[in-house]
Order: sequence, then structure tokens, then C-alpha cells
Amino acid sequence: MVADYRRVRVWGQLFGDLAGARGTLTAPLAPTSPADGAHVAQRHADAGADLARAAYGAGEARRPMLELWAINTKEVYMLKAILFDLDHTLIDWSEAESWDTFLRRRFDPVWDFVHENMHPLYDATAEDMQVSFSFMLRTAWRIGTRTLIAPNFLYVLRETLTTIGVSPEQVDVPEIMRIFDWQPMQGERAYPDALEVLPQLAAQGVELGLVTNASAPMRYRDQELAAFDLLGYFPRCRIAATEVGYLKPHRAIFQRALELLGVAPHEVVFVGDNLEADIKGAQQAGMVAVLRAHEGVVDEWASDAPEITPDGTIHTLHELPALLDGWFPGWRHNGRNGHGGAA
Repeated sequence: MVADYRRVRVWGQLFGDLAGARGTLTAPLAPTSPADGAHVAQRHADAGADLARAAYGAGEARRPMLELWAINTKEVYMLKAILFDLDHTLIDWSEAESWDTFLRRRFDPVWDFVHENMHPLYDATAEDMQVSFSFMLRTAWRIGTRTLIAPNFLYVLRETLTTIGVSPEQVDVPEIMRIFDWQPMQGERAYPDALEVLPQLAAQGVELGLVTNASAPMRYRDQELAAFDLLGYFPRCRIAATEVGYLKPHRAIFQRALELLGVAPHEVVFVGDNLEADIKGAQQAGMVAVLRAHEGVVDEWASDAPEITPDGTIHTLHELPALLDGWFPGWRHNGRNGHGGAA
């Protein structure tokens, strides 16, 4: 309650200053007590959005207010965590082999194992198995993009095997995934700036987390993180959409990250490469959202979502600390270290 009171007191002061500068806007009244704060918090949030749009324009509404908040109250606006998307944000797929090529290599030993240990597959080849799996997974992704229901790699694998004749009772998914042996694709790599910047951020005591729209459980994607020496930077928060049940931009996946880290939305920055999934999703969850834009690569969502405006845009992760300096003065060494938490 006291935290809410302080937060809306800050907004009330900022709105009052801004309204006075404009001369034509009326700011909402700030609460006078902690008990009053909770009741007017929503009115402040709604009025603040209208006020910022009127003063700065819709595209610039968020960033100036963030800067003003950071300047006026370091206590309220403290950076505690940075969340990252994984693919195309920390991991570079530009020179990786195709998904179908990867699957063909993985399904050859799976076919051998199923044929010898579960069910004879005289009427289905390894290629049949892989093609069926690919079709079913792509179908799940098409449904997911419309409904935000996350595809489930393991469920699709089970359904693929039953489709080609293996009885459900015979399907041992954990053993099949052991044979599948999830590993990084050929040509897949971590971005060099991820390997350089993540240690710098972690050294400031700010907690780091991962939120990815992956159909495979995180324990498999961890194999890639370990191979690229990234796993250790995310000890408490690594989330695959399939484990939550929803894809970004659904609020549930962002809420899970907040719960794992024990932080509030306004204490978090999210960095991702997708306007719809990452930027819109993080902003709707109350986080500051930074777009990682790739030179020469056009975001497929950009033309369909022109109203989505990131709070900041970077072309390399090396540009991220400077953005944080503007939004969170003093953020360096002011994360969980020195504030009663673990690094």
C-alpha cells in the first residue's frame, strides 16, 4: 500500500508539473495518504496516459514520462532485472542450417530406436516420420499465432508417433528425446555482443532472465545456452512459452517472469527483436521495452502494427547500458547487490 502511495504521489507531481507547463491540461489530484493511494492509482494511470499523449504525441508518450519519473524519484524507479528474448536477440540464426535439415538428422536415430524398441515401422520411413512431425508442428504454430496458445514440441512428437502406428502406451517421450539428442543447429551461434555485454550487466547486480516463444521445454533449449556459455547468466528465470501455455505477447508469460524474479513490472526492462511479441507484450505487462533492430532486416510485424512504438531501439547490445543510464540514473551497482538480494 505504501509503495502504491509513493508511486502515485510521484505521478501526481509529474502530471501537475506537466499540466502547468502546458497551461491547458488538468492533472489528477495526488493522494494525501497511503490509504487514499490505492483508490486513485488507476485514475492516475489512465489520466497519465492521456496527459502524456496530449503533451508529447502518442509515439513519444512513454519515454519522456519514464525519464521524468527516473529524475524525480530514484527510490521508486529502480532497475532490478533485464529480461531478454532468446532467438534473434541473443542467438544468431542467420547462418544456421534449416529447421528441416536439422530435423532430418535428428529423426534418423529416432526412427531406428522406435522401429527396434517400440513398434516395427515397415510402412513408414524416417523421412515420413520427420515430414509428419514438421507438418503437425507448423499447424500448431499457425494456430498459436492466432490464439497465442503455445505449441508443444513433445505433444506433437507423441502425436506423430501414434499417427504412424505406435500405440500411445508404447510411446516413451523422455527416452525418444534422449535419442533425439537436442543440440544447437549447425551454424547457430551466440551474438558476439551478447557474450560481451551480458557479463557487464550481471556485474552491476542486475538480475537477468530469458523469455522465449519456444515450443520445446527450456531444459532442451538450455543445451544451446550451455554450448554458447550463456546458461550461467540466467540462474533463476528461463521461460519457454510451452511451459506457460501461452506465447508472447500474452501477459501470462511475462507475469511468470516477474514472479520468478520477485520484481515489479516498472523495475524491469525487456529486450527483444519482435514488435508484436516482445515490445507490445512487455509494454502491456508494464515493462520498459527495447527493440533490438537488425541492420537490413525488416520486422515482419512492423507493417501490421505501426502503433507499436518501442521505448528504445538498439542495433547492438552495446547500446543498451546508455539507454539504462537515461532511464535509471544510478542503476549501475544498484540492482539486487546492496539491496538485500542475491546477485
